[in-house]
Amino acid sequence: MANMNTMRADVMQAFGQTAQPIEHPIQREEIMSFSKSGVRLNFNLNAYWDEAKGVYQEPVPAISFSYNKKYCSIPTDADTLNELSKFLAKVAKVCKSASQPLQSVPRAI
Repeated sequence: MANMNTMRADVMQAFGQTAQPIEHPIQREEIMSFSKSGVRLNFNLNAYWDEAKGVYQEPVPAISFSYNKKYCSIPTDADTLNELSKFLAKVAKVCKSASQPLQSVPRAI
Protein backbone atom coordinates (compact mmCIF):
# COMPACT_ATOMS: atom_id res chain seq x y z
CA MET A 1 0.00 0.00 0.00
CA ALA A 2 2.92 2.32 0.70
CA ASN A 3 3.95 2.04 -2.95
CA MET A 4 0.43 3.13 -4.03
CA ASN A 5 0.59 6.15 -1.71
CA THR A 6 3.99 7.08 -3.15
CA MET A 7 2.63 6.84 -6.69
CA ARG A 8 -0.41 8.95 -5.74
CA ALA A 9 1.89 11.60 -4.23
CA ASP A 10 4.02 11.61 -7.40
CA VAL A 11 0.93 11.98 -9.59
CA MET A 12 -0.44 14.80 -7.43
CA GLN A 13 2.91 16.61 -7.55
CA ALA A 14 3.05 16.30 -11.35
CA PHE A 15 -0.60 16.97 -12.21
CA GLY A 16 -2.31 18.43 -9.17
CA GLN A 17 -5.42 16.97 -7.53
CA THR A 18 -6.22 13.38 -8.53
CA ALA A 19 -9.72 12.17 -9.33
CA GLN A 20 -11.80 11.37 -6.29
CA PRO A 21 -14.20 8.44 -6.06
CA ILE A 22 -17.77 9.31 -7.00
CA GLU A 23 -19.68 9.80 -3.77
CA HIS A 24 -23.06 8.67 -5.14
CA PRO A 25 -22.55 6.50 -8.23
CA ILE A 26 -25.45 5.46 -10.44
CA GLN A 27 -27.18 2.41 -8.97
CA ARG A 28 -27.66 -0.13 -11.76
CA GLU A 29 -29.74 -3.28 -11.69
CA GLU A 30 -29.27 -5.46 -14.77
CA ILE A 31 -32.60 -6.82 -15.97
CA MET A 32 -31.41 -8.66 -19.08
CA SER A 33 -28.49 -8.68 -21.49
CA PHE A 34 -27.48 -9.95 -24.92
CA SER A 35 -23.93 -10.76 -26.00
CA LYS A 36 -22.77 -12.37 -29.23
CA SER A 37 -19.97 -11.79 -31.77
CA GLY A 38 -18.67 -8.72 -29.96
CA VAL A 39 -22.11 -7.11 -29.72
CA ARG A 40 -23.41 -6.41 -26.23
CA LEU A 41 -26.75 -4.92 -25.24
CA ASN A 42 -27.79 -4.34 -21.61
CA PHE A 43 -31.22 -3.48 -20.29
CA ASN A 44 -30.89 -1.94 -16.82
CA LEU A 45 -32.82 -0.01 -14.24
CA ASN A 46 -30.72 2.99 -13.22
CA ALA A 47 -31.24 5.16 -10.14
CA TYR A 48 -29.55 8.57 -10.10
CA TRP A 49 -28.62 10.61 -7.03
CA ASP A 50 -30.79 13.68 -6.41
CA GLU A 51 -28.41 16.19 -4.87
CA ALA A 52 -31.19 18.57 -3.81
CA LYS A 53 -33.19 15.91 -1.95
CA GLY A 54 -30.21 13.86 -0.78
CA VAL A 55 -31.70 10.56 -1.99
CA TYR A 56 -31.64 8.34 -5.05
CA GLN A 57 -34.44 8.94 -7.55
CA GLU A 58 -36.80 6.16 -8.63
CA PRO A 59 -35.06 3.78 -11.08
CA VAL A 60 -35.59 4.41 -14.80
CA PRO A 61 -35.06 1.97 -17.68
CA ALA A 62 -31.86 2.32 -19.69
CA ILE A 63 -30.45 0.42 -22.67
CA SER A 64 -26.76 0.51 -23.47
CA PHE A 65 -25.20 -0.94 -26.61
CA SER A 66 -21.55 -1.64 -27.33
CA TYR A 67 -19.56 -2.97 -30.24
CA ASN A 68 -15.84 -2.79 -30.88
CA LYS A 69 -15.32 -0.94 -27.58
CA LYS A 70 -17.66 1.87 -28.61
CA TYR A 71 -20.66 2.53 -26.39
CA CYS A 72 -23.97 4.33 -26.82
CA SER A 73 -27.40 4.52 -25.25
CA ILE A 74 -30.59 3.60 -27.06
CA PRO A 75 -34.00 5.19 -26.45
CA THR A 76 -36.26 3.07 -24.27
CA ASP A 77 -39.65 3.98 -25.74
CA ALA A 78 -41.56 0.97 -27.08
CA ASP A 79 -42.37 2.45 -30.52
CA THR A 80 -38.72 3.13 -31.31
CA LEU A 81 -37.67 -0.33 -30.10
CA ASN A 82 -40.39 -2.03 -32.19
CA GLU A 83 -39.35 -0.13 -35.33
CA LEU A 84 -35.69 -0.92 -34.63
CA SER A 85 -36.46 -4.63 -34.23
CA LYS A 86 -38.36 -4.67 -37.55
CA PHE A 87 -35.45 -2.94 -39.27
CA LEU A 88 -32.90 -5.37 -37.77
CA ALA A 89 -35.04 -8.34 -38.86
CA LYS A 90 -34.93 -7.03 -42.46
CA VAL A 91 -31.16 -6.48 -42.24
CA ALA A 92 -30.69 -10.01 -40.87
CA LYS A 93 -32.69 -11.43 -43.78
CA VAL A 94 -30.46 -9.62 -46.30
CA CYS A 95 -27.30 -10.72 -44.49
CA LYS A 96 -28.51 -14.32 -44.36
CA SER A 97 -29.14 -14.38 -48.12
CA ALA A 98 -25.67 -12.97 -48.88
CA SER A 99 -23.31 -15.66 -50.17
CA GLN A 100 -20.55 -14.51 -47.81
CA PRO A 101 -21.07 -13.14 -44.30
CA LEU A 102 -20.90 -9.36 -44.29
CA GLN A 103 -17.98 -8.07 -42.23
CA SER A 104 -17.82 -4.76 -40.46
CA VAL A 105 -15.52 -2.26 -42.14
CA PRO A 106 -13.52 0.09 -39.92
CA ARG A 107 -14.34 3.73 -40.67
CA ALA A 108 -12.39 6.83 -39.89
CA ILE A 109 -14.41 9.11 -37.66
